[in-house]
Amino acid sequence: KNVHLKVEYPSMYPDEAPLLSLHQRSSSPPDTFDCSQQQIDTVLTSCLDQIQTIANLEVGMPCIMTCIQTGQDFLSDESILASFFTKEEEGDFLINLPRPILLLVLE
Repeated sequence: KNVHLKVEYPSMYPDEAPLLSLHQRSSSPPDTFDCSQQQIDTVLTSCLDQIQTIANLEVGMPCIMTCIQTGQDFLSDESILASFFTKEEEGDFLINLPRPILLLVLE
C-alpha cells in the first residue's frame, strides 16, 4: 500500500496554500495488515493535518517539497505510527509497511 499526496495548485499559488489530499492506493487485499480501515484513515487524517499546517505556514513561498518531506517524516516515524495502534497491531502494520510510503500526484 502506498499513500499518494494529491496537490492541486490554486491560481494564486504560492500566495495561497495548495489544495492537498491523501489517498491510499492498494494493490494488495485490505486484510494484508492487522488493522482496520478506520485506523488507517485516522493515521492519514493526522498526516494530512500536519502537511496542511506546513502548507499554511509557508504561504508566499513554494512549499510542495516541504509538504512531501513532512508527510514522509510523519509516515516514517514509527513512534508516531505506533501511537495509533495497540502493541499487537503495530508490529504487523510497521513491518509490512512498504517504502516509499508517500508518493506525489500533481494535478
